[in-house]
Amino acid sequence: MTVSNEAQNFAWLLQRFAQDTAGVREAVAVSADGLLLASSAGIDTSGVDQFAAIAAGLTSLTRGAADCLGCGAVDQVVVEMSGGNLFVMSMGHGASLAVLCHQGADVAQVAYQMTLLAERAGAALTPELISELKNVLTV
Repeated sequence: MTVSNEAQNFAWLLQRFAQDTAGVREAVAVSADGLLLASSAGIDTSGVDQFAAIAAGLTSLTRGAADCLGCGAVDQVVVEMSGGNLFVMSMGHGASLAVLCHQGADVAQVAYQMTLLAERAGAALTPELISELKNVLTV
């Protein structure tokens, strides 16, 4: 299967973010239905689909809570754990960016870089590109 330049660029942006942002352990982009769109290098392949499902579940849960409580759109989800932090942020067209950081990472810097990535990559993330990315990973 031939991969479009747009799909390659999207994956490259995610990879560069993970490499260049201090404290980032893993990053994934997921579709609204929980399917993996792209992941950073070094993620355990046996757990990457579970990470994508967790991100999609958190996105769905918090959107439902925001709707129920009348609080508007969810900007980001932050889960603080003893071993690190998990951030989930919308990228557009129902897709989300999930990032796992090391404990002690500069969370403000990670969140800022996530926002830049979500804006840049999200602008290119069309329904057609989402479909292609899902198909590339499942072939």
